Amino acid sequence: SGRRSNSAGGGLDLSDVPENLSLITSSRSASGYRGVAKNGSRWQASIRVGKKCVKALGTFDTPEEAAAVYAKAVFKYNLPVRSTGASQESYGGLDLSDVPDNLSLIPNPSSASGYRGVAKNGTRWQAKIPIGKGGVKALGTFDTPEEAAAIFAKAAFKYKLPTKRLPRKRKHTATATI
Repeated sequence: SGRRSNSAGGGLDLSDVPENLSLITSSRSASGYRGVAKNGSRWQASIRVGKKCVKALGTFDTPEEAAAVYAKAVFKYNLPVRSTGASQESYGGLDLSDVPDNLSLIPNPSSASGYRGVAKNGTRWQAKIPIGKGGVKALGTFDTPEEAAAIFAKAAFKYKLPTKRLPRKRKHTATATI
């Protein structure tokens, strides 16, 4: 484990986040990882929260150590990870590399996308998966609803979510008889 110039996570509490998250790669970064840049002879991890706020997560001896803290922050704060295509295997910090690629997409006729777990996000499509009790994990944004649905299907397969949505209980409204 490398030396850090400040506490891991730059003061963000990452103690409850799993250690074995997939690192989020980037072909546009010299480090090879998203959120990691060279800082002198070391590597700095930082994350954008909101539109303008950049939070320094710490400096590390290796880009992999910095990328691990970045992945933990993405996971903890449920930040979206933009997809660069089907070859990316880490979505929102979830490793889907061991899941088959040829899974059936899960339809949802009541969704604008036509697929479960996929919603319009500006001009793109975002995949999200339910986690825990009432939690949601963003898997990334994609150019087409089919790309987003394919990633949702992989995450649903890996985490053994039911492929059919259970019927919701309807609220009964009181009716008065005269």
